[in-house]
Amino acid sequence: MPTRDPLQDAKRIVEETKERFSDYEDWMKHNGMRILVNSYTGMDVSEIPDAITANMNAIKNRKRTGLRVLVDISDVYANKEILGLFKKAGSELAPYISRSAVIGALGVQKYFLNIVNAISGMNTRAFNTRDEALEWLTKL
Repeated sequence: MPTRDPLQDAKRIVEETKERFSDYEDWMKHNGMRILVNSYTGMDVSEIPDAITANMNAIKNRKRTGLRVLVDISDVYANKEILGLFKKAGSELAPYISRSAVIGALGVQKYFLNIVNAISGMNTRAFNTRDEALEWLTKL
């Protein structure tokens, strides 16, 4: 069994921690590309506004462009406030994001996504599965 290098482990943890600007985000690799994952699945409707705001601030604070983002809104109830925050996020984050995919959008949520895209200039796409979204996100 290979020995673990505590220094390397510590460096890895520091790098992962530096990358997380919000408690509501995570990173993953797919096809060799880094994807920022914002998941709202399982959240109570009262938690979602804080999560959206935290994720927006985290993306803006990175001061980095070209991000690829997967947003999971599976089983999320979106009220007027939440829809307004997603609209604001789309407009404010467009300069930072090169590709954005949504999974879990149904009916009215897909319609609203089209409105957000039109207002923000983003081309966020809705997908039925996480795998489909990840494949699209990692295409050049």
